[in-house]
Amino acid sequence: MVVMRRMVRKQVYIEPEHEALLKRRAEELHVTEAALIRRGIEYLSTEAVPVTRVVVMADRQAREEAKAFIQQHRKLCTRRKVRALPTLPSP
Repeated sequence: MVVMRRMVRKQVYIEPEHEALLKRRAEELHVTEAALIRRGIEYLSTEAVPVTRVVVMADRQAREEAKAFIQQHRKLCTRRKVRALPTLPSP
């Protein structure tokens, strides 16, 4: 027996880049856009992931570029003895 949970309809505004990402990822994962949004909400609701530390980078190249930038920044900050950016959490 399949039990359907009652859903609440929400309408949100997103940037065009977010729409393209949402469509692409939903297609890649073979899920609906709504299901992907629900997954994101569930991900944010876990205590293991503080909302302030969430970094969403679906594009691996962009993530690698960001990691390289942060590493370079941290080295520079170490030399100058200033506070550095935090590292990226694992995807």
